[in-house]
Amino acid sequence: MDLAPGRTIHIPMNQTYLDIIGGGHKGGIASLARALLTVLSVPYSLAVGLRNILYDLRILPSYPAEVPVVCVGNIACGGTGKTPTVIALVKILQELGHRPAILTRGYKGSPQKPADEVLLFNRSLPHVPVIVNGDRVAGANTAAKQFDIDVLVMDDGFGHRRLRRDLDIVLLAEPLQKVRLLPRGLYREPASALKRAHILIRTYESLDNPDNNYALRQATRLVSSGQEMKLEQLQDKKVLAFCAIADPDSFERSLRQAGAKLCAQRHYPDHHRYGQHDLDELARLARGSQCCVALTTMKDWVKIQHDKLIWPRQEACPLWALDMEMVFSEKTRQLLQAKVGALFRGQPTDGTL
Repeated sequence: MDLAPGRTIHIPMNQTYLDIIGGGHKGGIASLARALLTVLSVPYSLAVGLRNILYDLRILPSYPAEVPVVCVGNIACGGTGKTPTVIALVKILQELGHRPAILTRGYKGSPQKPADEVLLFNRSLPHVPVIVNGDRVAGANTAAKQFDIDVLVMDDGFGHRRLRRDLDIVLLAEPLQKVRLLPRGLYREPASALKRAHILIRTYESLDNPDNNYALRQATRLVSSGQEMKLEQLQDKKVLAFCAIADPDSFERSLRQAGAKLCAQRHYPDHHRYGQHDLDELARLARGSQCCVALTTMKDWVKIQHDKLIWPRQEACPLWALDMEMVFSEKTRQLLQAKVGALFRGQPTDGTL
């Protein structure tokens, strides 16, 4: 469905950096910036390589947890679907009769204002312990001692090798064609690091072929305070869309697929913490664009709810959140179940797929 382009407002610094490294900015200054970033990538690459060698040679130690550790991670910065994958994986573990807990560092969170992933885990899995600790080894020990669990799911921990894991699941959001390390690109580690993974799940393909190893985020419904709305009700609605995630295009694509007309958009940096002034400004943007619905992601909505912020135009332009879930291909689901089963039977999980 072809829709008229909406009005998009970007936060300059974040988008400028992405445009430079992605080649969107042309000219001498942008070329010079890319050259400088390439030079700065060299010491980063050397440091990452040396660190991995020290772990491979066991000069740097990895510490085991008291229960099996299943890690969900990636080698790139940005949105690959780790949070919904962790939620879906925990549900699979529960279906298999296990008692999982989640271990996360709680990036950009605090005890007073938990990170968006933590809030989303608590909302989606209210009976599953969520341990927040930047020291993953200490967090794993806390989880095993304080909770009746038999498996630990570590969120975004592929590069955190200090805690030994029994199963490494790595998500790939794009084909591995131009892997440039930070700061010239968005990759934390080179593609060669994937040899440590036990399962590779591609999140950029289609679920049409059940023999392929994919997982896709699917929009399921719209939610607000104590209310739900079907996606079909967005058809032809004039919408303000805003978010603070690494991949805003995927969010807006889901809205367009549901038939919404995006009349105004606003992108904030990933993990942005909203203030009341942000919502007031967004409400003015919605009014000026004659929007009848405001939409954000569930990651953004849980922060707004937790921080008790008020959406000023709830009657004229109500605020809703798009709920998503990770749907595994049949092959991926069977592979996960087999690997987890082998884990608890004491069989090796080696062999990347």
